[in-house]
Amino acid sequence: MAGNSKSIDSMLKPELRSFLKARGMTVSNYTLTQLRELANKAAELGLPVLTTPDDASSFLLERSTVVVDNEKVTFPVVVSPELKSWTDNLTLLPMFCQADILVYLLGPASWSKERLKGFRKEKGYRLHTDGHIHAVELHSLSHNHTYVRAHCTRETSQSEKPYLTWCLLERGNACIVSAGCECTGDDGACKHVVALLFSLVDWSERHVDRNTETCTDVKCVWDNARKESLPLKLAEINPSLLHTDTINNYRPRNECCFDDY
Repeated sequence: MAGNSKSIDSMLKPELRSFLKARGMTVSNYTLTQLRELANKAAELGLPVLTTPDDASSFLLERSTVVVDNEKVTFPVVVSPELKSWTDNLTLLPMFCQADILVYLLGPASWSKERLKGFRKEKGYRLHTDGHIHAVELHSLSHNHTYVRAHCTRETSQSEKPYLTWCLLERGNACIVSAGCECTGDDGACKHVVALLFSLVDWSERHVDRNTETCTDVKCVWDNARKESLPLKLAEINPSLLHTDTINNYRPRNECCFDDY
């Protein structure tokens, strides 16, 4: 049992989902912590495997596969060294709207309607509005598809390496086919993915004027404000810039009361 527990505690979100689905359990709308709790409980109960589980690698491969004219087409995974033509020129980025995100979240991402109604309260949406998405690049693929990848500054520990976040788009219909992230909670719709998708919609809306793309003839790069955390060392702080009025004029409440009498 200890071996099972240790193995489960080291699993990423796709692996946990596969572990549970293989045992006939539903996995939608659960956090990483909740999935781990369910997996540990399934291990304790000794639930049998009903189907062959997949893993994080096959999950990534699955998200790189599309159906075109009733035939499956599998692109190189987004982190593949085969993809050598990444560019920060976003002129060919498909222009899509918020409704396209909502369709993806309700469909492939398996969000509930209740969760969708409160999407502005989601951490991912706040990451978008706070400017955590930057270094956006795209890579054109065959069959009218495009990869978009970006860096997402972490919600906490912002000085650490940002997460690589990505999505696969169908250019013709501005359709979000799949998405992912290198974070431990990657399930195709983690908060970093949500931040990327809403940031792309915001960028699209700002670069379209009366249904005419404004950056057709010139290089069009990411221009969203970037979230940065650049803390100063103590030796770099100028004491003369510190506010001292609060300290000099501080009067405890009970002292003020005594003065009034």
